[in-house]
Amino acid sequence: MFSRLIDSALNNRPIVLGTVVMLCVAGLFSSLRLPVDAVPDITNVQSMVITKTGALDPQKVESTVTY
Repeated sequence: MFSRLIDSALNNRPIVLGTVVMLCVAGLFSSLRLPVDAVPDITNVQSMVITKTGALDPQKVESTVTY
């Protein structure tokens, strides 16, 4: 089976080369039309911290954790 495929490819070199050229052109055309997102993600980095602070009010906890 593979020997027939190889023999037909060797006997029909112009068709094989034309197919390869068409595939290369199609790949180049597709790569030029590919949308590229070049803008980095500029959202703020956030993290959640869970602490046990007892009787402190939220403002004190926030100032203590951020310090």
